[in-house]
Amino acid sequence: MQLRAGRARSELEGKLERVSLRRRQGAVLIAGGAVLYLLVEVGDLRFHWTPLLVGLSYLVAAVVGGKPGSYWATACVITAWGAGVVLHREGTIDVSPEGAYLLAIGVGATVAALLGRSGYAVDGLGIAASILLAGLFLALVTRVDAVGRASTYAAALALIGLIRLASPEGRLTK
Repeated sequence: MQLRAGRARSELEGKLERVSLRRRQGAVLIAGGAVLYLLVEVGDLRFHWTPLLVGLSYLVAAVVGGKPGSYWATACVITAWGAGVVLHREGTIDVSPEGAYLLAIGVGATVAALLGRSGYAVDGLGIAASILLAGLFLALVTRVDAVGRASTYAAALALIGLIRLASPEGRLTK
């Protein structure tokens, strides 16, 4: 009887931890969307800050999730790419934009892979998908009006955060 009660308590604690993780990450992503909107759409930052701010939002969500949480691959790749974009656009590094972006994404993918080797929840598919989406958005930024607006990414972050908050137990919890 005592063994069964201990197992039930352990399962309940695990469920509460996952719910708490999901809610913390959801709240962070919603806040990240709001900060992005306020700084770029309302404030003085230019659009080229968007990838870095998106990446930092994912990085904070990854940190609050801890080592077993999610978003590490996205956080590393998009934060690094965003840093490369800002450093290039602000004139800090004087290389071609393509070189700056590829180098930055390579750094982010390498850091993500090293975190995965260290036991963090990083998947190779997550790294590849982050690179794929970054490339897609970059390719479309001058062709599709919505892709060139920070408000699109702010809304996407908020929506992902809301989904994280609303997802039922057992789904989208990792």
